[in-house]
Amino acid sequence: MSALKYLFRATYTDGTVFCQNPEDVSVVDPQRNAAFDIDHSKLVTFFLSNGSNQLGVDLRDGSFWINDTRFFMHDDEGIGPYRLVRYLTHRHGFNQRYEEQSHWIGYRFGWERDDGKGGVIKRVMQVD
Repeated sequence: MSALKYLFRATYTDGTVFCQNPEDVSVVDPQRNAAFDIDHSKLVTFFLSNGSNQLGVDLRDGSFWINDTRFFMHDDEGIGPYRLVRYLTHRHGFNQRYEEQSHWIGYRFGWERDDGKGGVIKRVMQVD
């Protein structure tokens, strides 16, 4: 598997920070990835960083961040609670002998919340 291009940083309500390790291994269960260790009940912000760029979401108000720029992808900012949505997409390229020639990882993250009518509203950003 190719090395992760972006690592996450999770900040909690008490100010503590949990950072993904480069090996992407859980400290609680070594058979799982580091995302398993995120305490969603205390999560305030979630950021991805590749060393030069930071992209994030603030679960207090649903705002997104790209470096130092904050923006919203919805009209009703502040109506929560917001829950983290985070997943990776993998794309593999193979030659005619089924040998892997490329491996691309897309990072998707954002939030979801109940719409008050039995549905869910979701806003997700992708970075490659």
